[in-house]
Amino acid sequence: MISQISKLNKLEANNKTPAIINASLPVIIKVMEKTGFKRYNLKFGNTFLSTRSELELEVGSEYFTNISSQSGGVIKINKLIKRDFVGEYLPNGVDLLEKILTSKELDWLLPFIKQSLANATSEVEFKTYFRMLLALNEGVISVPFVYANKSALAQIKLGDKLGFFLVFDKFAPFIAYIRDGEFVKFITPYKSFANALQETFECECEVGEVAPFWVKKKNFLDFKG
Repeated sequence: MISQISKLNKLEANNKTPAIINASLPVIIKVMEKTGFKRYNLKFGNTFLSTRSELELEVGSEYFTNISSQSGGVIKINKLIKRDFVGEYLPNGVDLLEKILTSKELDWLLPFIKQSLANATSEVEFKTYFRMLLALNEGVISVPFVYANKSALAQIKLGDKLGFFLVFDKFAPFIAYIRDGEFVKFITPYKSFANALQETFECECEVGEVAPFWVKKKNFLDFKG
């Protein structure tokens, strides 16, 4: 299964945007400042852009988006999605995720999370396992991990169909459905990403709304200090 995920690296490697902006896959922009009514300065890689946005953007935040240049030097940015899925992660998360995906039974997972929570040696580790416990209580396996030096989040929703939510630190989020360890369907917010996934994995892909299966409730047992 992890070998299937590794194919995504090839997509990113082929998405090197030239000086004349024309990104075929979603990229990340950072909102640097608001300069006027619906106008913002954005940072894209090492490039700064000034643009207009009908969507109210949060200064200092990052967003996934499709970005391209048009005639007359006009920069088109569309389908902005706030990149707030990925945060703290488990250094050994990729090994845990692979074990979960290859296990026939998951009876060991709840005791493992509880024991890891009890043995946590840092605030980050404690909060991460605590959130995993909350997610599991709602029927979602949530594993924040790092892969190929990129922080990521995977969530698995068990049921008649195995639902798999995944977002890399530099990749737009998507939901996949899995059968026998293979991706059989993808849902992504971006048409360009759907086309790339279909070409890479040769399976059904569609454009639609994508969100994590579980998110931490705001201000719920936030630990400070």
